[in-house]
Formats: sequence, structure tokens, C-alpha cells
Amino acid sequence: MKKHHSKKLTATTVGRSIPFIILIIASFILTLCSKDTEVNINESRDSMTAIITSHNTSVRIEPYVFSARVTLLSKGDTADLLDKSAEKTWIGKDCNYWYRVRLKDGMTGWVFGSTLKILKTTDTKEINDVVSEFWDQETEELTGELSGKWWSVNRFGDFTNHGLDMDSNGKYRSYTKGNETNAIEGEFNFDLAKSEVIFLGGTSFKTNLKYVKRGQSYILFENDNTENEIRFKRIQEGEKISEKQGANENKDK
Repeated sequence: MKKHHSKKLTATTVGRSIPFIILIIASFILTLCSKDTEVNINESRDSMTAIITSHNTSVRIEPYVFSARVTLLSKGDTADLLDKSAEKTWIGKDCNYWYRVRLKDGMTGWVFGSTLKILKTTDTKEINDVVSEFWDQETEELTGELSGKWWSVNRFGDFTNHGLDMDSNGKYRSYTKGNETNAIEGEFNFDLAKSEVIFLGGTSFKTNLKYVKRGQSYILFENDNTENEIRFKRIQEGEKISEKQGANENKDK
């Protein structure tokens, strides 16, 4: 009988301990979140600028993720920094403050801290220098990540007729299936604001390509929103293009 009472007491004690354990874990997470570098807005709010570091960054009416969206900002846009939220919050794996900003058209709203870089200056030249460095770094990273062999596919994922080799030195070769020796060669660049690859020497598929990152990899595509929209798949080393696939010109441009 005593033994049974002891088990019951232990279960009760454990049950009462669960909220306390949860509180400790939550406090630990909040501590990790608060270890980020603090930015004192109150001391220098008149001399701080925010540079947007992510495409399609939302500006919201209130400092939380479900608040109505005022507008979208592009990577590289700048805004005046006005204020920050009292506490940090989590969005996915990121923990940061929300920052209130004023856009060039005078509109104000809140932007999550993980999508911007804060500069302690409003000097135009200094800001432009930082933005230029930001674009240079972005270009270098993109050039490396998009380098490799690509092949066009239709909307069903079947290989079609266009090959594209992109090198880490900024050069490319564009050709059609069976005509690799007569490739169009040139240099490529980026319109980073539009997420677009610019092929300076032209291509066999007669267009520039959009790029977007899905998970850990990129895809390339023509943004015309039609059934014949051309897409490109990266070809892994050793992967072969099926003879059956790519034979039908009606599947591609």
C-alpha cells in the first residue's frame, strides 16, 4: 500500500514539475535570442539607415508577422530607421527585433530585423559604397552557385532542346541539342533587383532567365507564364540527356 502511494506521489510531483521545466526551456531560448548585437535606436535614430538584404521584404503596419502588409521592398532598397520593437520575436529560425522605417516616398512601416542591414550613417556616399559592396558580393556568390551545366525542360520535367554551360568566371555557352560545336558564347551578368540573369551575347533560346532559390538549390526559368515557358534544370555530373527526350521541338521554344 505504501509502495503504491509512493508511485502516485512521484507521478504527481513530475506532473507539477512539467510547467517549471517548460519555463526554464523558454527562458533559455529567450536568452539565446537576446545575445544578438543590440542597436540603440534612441541614441542615434536621426543618423541610421537600413539596407534591405532580402527580395520581397514585407513592410507591415504593426511589428508582427500577421499584420497587414503595406508594401514590398527589393533587395538593395534603403530606408531611414525610426524605431524598433520593445522585444525580439521569432520568425522561423530567426530571432530579431522589428524595425520601423521610413521609405523614400514617406511611407512608414515595420520590417523584421533579419531582412535588413543597419548602417550608422545617412551620408549618401557611404550608403552607396556599402550598397555597391553588397551587390558585388551578391554577384560573386550567385556566379559561383549558378555555375555548372543546365538543360532545358518542359512543364512536365522532360528534357527538351537547349543546353547552357555557366562558368564561375562569368562566361557561358548556349547551344541546341546535337549542335554543341556551334555554341553561342559570351559573358553573363545579373540584374539583381529583378533576379534575372543577363546573357550579353544572346542565347539559343532567345531570352534572359529569371533565377530563384528553392530550398538549397536554384532554378532558372523564363518568366512568360505560358505553357511553353522555358525552364532549366541543373545537370549533375554523369547524368545523361535521354535521346527520346529533347526530340520534340513542340515541347520547347
